[in-house]
Amino acid sequence: MTTEQLEFISEAAAGDARVGIETLRVAARRATQRGLNSVPDEVIEGAVPKAKSEIRQRNVETLTDEQQILYDIITEHEEIAPSDLYAKYRGQSSDPKTDRTVRNYLQKMERYNLIRAKGHNRGRTYCSVA
Repeated sequence: MTTEQLEFISEAAAGDARVGIETLRVAARRATQRGLNSVPDEVIEGAVPKAKSEIRQRNVETLTDEQQILYDIITEHEEIAPSDLYAKYRGQSSDPKTDRTVRNYLQKMERYNLIRAKGHNRGRTYCSVA
């Protein structure tokens, strides 16, 4: 790998080491599958979205049933306010968790880059990260 390629991967990862490492893994795998001795720029460029997608899929797969309900509700809506989210969640869960636990779940999903919180306090909304 060249310095320029590593810089490209670093910029594409935007500080997320998981994305950088997964991009390297995907690019190396693709180059090997093509029988290449080096990794060309176009393989690296194509590896970035694939790496992000694979990380996202793994993160979704680690969600508990309760977290999955919340995630599904958020992805069904363009944007949803916490009060609406909590109401829908309580309607779908057979064993709804406390608001504090739900907030912890939402923070975890935000750290995993599955959802995004916009705004603060009463103006906060949640949306899915595409």
